[in-house]
Amino acid sequence: MKAWTCLWGTLACGCASLAGIEEPTPRSEEPAFTEDDEPVSWSRTVAAADGGASTNSDGCAPCKLANARSTCGARGCVIEACASGFRDCDQDPSTGCESEVLRDPENCGGCGRRCKSDESCVSGDCRN
Repeated sequence: MKAWTCLWGTLACGCASLAGIEEPTPRSEEPAFTEDDEPVSWSRTVAAADGGASTNSDGCAPCKLANARSTCGARGCVIEACASGFRDCDQDPSTGCESEVLRDPENCGGCGRRCKSDESCVSGDCRN
């Protein structure tokens, strides 16, 4: 069974198997994390199709999610925190922290904060 494991329970969903998730295109440098980085306020995991997670010899799948500090949970990769300026707005752990909230007009300054059609997102603020 495919599922997300949440702090508040398990929700059946159409998550991709860990084995089928492609690594993101490498950037010139890894995202920087500081003590001020906002942790993700919920814990979700990506579960494999059989309900377990793909594992390596250490018993845990390598967790490299885009723009995220992640770790292996009991059933898959868990986002611990997003890199500065990024958030997990689609609530899909397999995409990591995909939204660049300092420039994304659909998530300007935070998830779901849309700029008007005549505005741009500049440093997390909608501007004309």
